[in-house]
Formats: sequence, structure tokens, C-alpha cells
Amino acid sequence: MAYAQMFGIVHNPKKYLGKTARIQDTYVPLPDPANEGTYYHFLVVADITGCCEIGIEFFLESDRCPEDYPPEQAQIELEGVFDMANASGNEYICLRAEKLAVL
Repeated sequence: MAYAQMFGIVHNPKKYLGKTARIQDTYVPLPDPANEGTYYHFLVVADITGCCEIGIEFFLESDRCPEDYPPEQAQIELEGVFDMANASGNEYICLRAEKLAVL
């Protein structure tokens, strides 16, 4: 069910802008190949069979990596507000996380 909801959020983002959510699953950091030391932070949600997954980028208020982030592949819960981000002229939905907890 979580995967289906996340799929809907990513593919119909305007419907969710400004809404608060609490989401749980796996933390995956990805380094920015163009900017050493910079990371993108994703919550990746898998479907029930584990064959498909979808991720949403999230931002914490502070952006000190790795100090403010859990270990890679940690199970986490995020609570925050959906917003739009922009990279290279492309807009996409993200989560402005107000709380991050390691499960």
C-alpha cells in the first residue's frame, strides 16, 4: 500500500503540495558526482514483493552530512511537508522533513 501511495505522490505531485505526511522505509544517500561532498537524500519505498521501488528526495532543516543523517540503508521514519524542488530546470516533489527517526 505504501508503494502505491508513493507512486501516486510522485506522479501527481500538485495534489500533495503543502500536505503533511509520515513515511517509513529505507534511507539511501547518493553523492552528487558534480559536487564532491554533496549528497542527495532519499527515502526509498519498495512494493510488497520487493521487485519495484520508488524514492522521494527529502531535505532536513540542517544539511550537515553525514552528521545529521543515519547510516545508509537504515530503516527510518520521516515526518514533513511535501514541496517542489528544482534541479537543472526540472521540478519534482520532495519532502521538507521536520522529523527523522531511525526505527
